[in-house]
Amino acid sequence: DPNINLLKQKKRQRVKTLILD
Repeated sequence: DPNINLLKQKKRQRVKTLILD
């Protein structure tokens, strides 16, 4: 399911931004 992959990617990006912030 490509949708799940997109969700995972978004979550990863969010975590990265949280760490950077």
